[in-house]
Amino acid sequence: MPLPWPLVLTRTVSSTTPINAPTDDVLQYLHDPDRMISGGSLVIDRKVDPSNPLKYTITDKLDVLGLWSSTTTYDALFEPKDEGTDVTVNAPMGTRLQQRWRVRGKDEGSAEMTEEVEVQALFFFMPYILKTMIKSHREGNERIKAELEGKHVDGSSKQSNVHTYGLAVLILVLSGLVYTSHLLIALSIFGAALMRPSSRGDDPYGLFHLALNRRMGDPPNVDPKTEWLNMGYWKDMSDFPTACEALALRMVRAARIRPNARVLDVGHGTGESLLLLLRHPAVPVPAHLVGITSLPAHARRSAQRVERFLQTLPETERPQSVTLHCADAVRRPAHATHPFNSADDLRFDTILALDCAYHFRTRFAFLQQALSNLAVGGRIALADIAFDDLTLDTHRSKLIRAALRMMPPDNVWTTTTYVKNMEQMGYVDVTLKDITDDVFPGFVGFLKSRGRGWWAFGALMEVYFSAGARFIIVSGERGNA
Repeated sequence: MPLPWPLVLTRTVSSTTPINAPTDDVLQYLHDPDRMISGGSLVIDRKVDPSNPLKYTITDKLDVLGLWSSTTTYDALFEPKDEGTDVTVNAPMGTRLQQRWRVRGKDEGSAEMTEEVEVQALFFFMPYILKTMIKSHREGNERIKAELEGKHVDGSSKQSNVHTYGLAVLILVLSGLVYTSHLLIALSIFGAALMRPSSRGDDPYGLFHLALNRRMGDPPNVDPKTEWLNMGYWKDMSDFPTACEALALRMVRAARIRPNARVLDVGHGTGESLLLLLRHPAVPVPAHLVGITSLPAHARRSAQRVERFLQTLPETERPQSVTLHCADAVRRPAHATHPFNSADDLRFDTILALDCAYHFRTRFAFLQQALSNLAVGGRIALADIAFDDLTLDTHRSKLIRAALRMMPPDNVWTTTTYVKNMEQMGYVDVTLKDITDDVFPGFVGFLKSRGRGWWAFGALMEVYFSAGARFIIVSGERGNA
């Protein structure tokens, strides 16, 4: 099954190259797969599929970052078109390039060649791929231009150029080495270009978690019964939905929710945690339930799911109000409506953040705003990630964190710092429970059991956890001061 967000991203790069050669000459070049493949200096072998003369298996040799040499093999399918050609490069680890080359006459004896490339790749490579692709494709197209115009192609330029296929293979080499020290070195070099939380408010998650919620026997074209999106608490658990609910319940117990409370659920995904608060027999039903997520798709889906559930309840059993917001967890001046709106006098008895606060920009700001919006005696509880005090400053831990960038640097706290920061803000009765051994191994094992790219993502998470990451349940209360 292909992997969706957030594991695999799709981006498009396009370019236009004027060529002083007849249109037919350019078309002839684009319709000749052997000639196009030969343009890559990295190719050491190519084989035509016996059942399809337009499908090639290509092997490249790469000197990756000057650190080591490697060979890798991938498939490329060429589809000639009236005005150009399409090339599809397929490879493991969710990597796919779909290229569309087109040529049209410009002036007499000259043409204009356009190339559009849609690339799908694992999320942690995409920023680097885009940065590299623009340069490499420009150089590659200049080489095509030089060849068709009969100009000399400089050997050093040819050697340094990562042409279309060379770039794809570079991605594959990196993908195939996700779990080695070589990759960590490579990623640390390109750390500045790796994924960061978007400043444009783009959705970092889609609906990929629906696939994880499907149990054996569930039809693939029907939504699953649950839509959990957390790492799960796996002690005595064997399936994803049950483990996710168990983690949510552990956090809820730490929050000590009182009956008829005013509850805020932050980062609620597509609404499963909201529904747990409304219908689980072990959770006191809130009088007022407020939710917030920054993802428009999740906000819409949550609203629909919660409304459908409420319609099944007698009016006397419904909360007095359910209000959902689509905004950042941290209130910004631009937010007209927000649960932490300073114009509101209402305070929350409980604030919950299930497996999401390490993404916030920043967690510190969120906890400060949460404290200001808790009623006296109100409590916050978070299922979150911190780091081991002993490994945080080791070279290996720093390298992995810098390479993978799974949380903003400001959110990299040790378990000790986490408690100290909350107490310095003014929280009292701060408690922190390390449940790492019942979260990470089970979650990684579950992902690996899903096969293909899920296995890869699980192994990547395993590397991150080896950097000293600890999964915690932390809670604190607003005192009288």
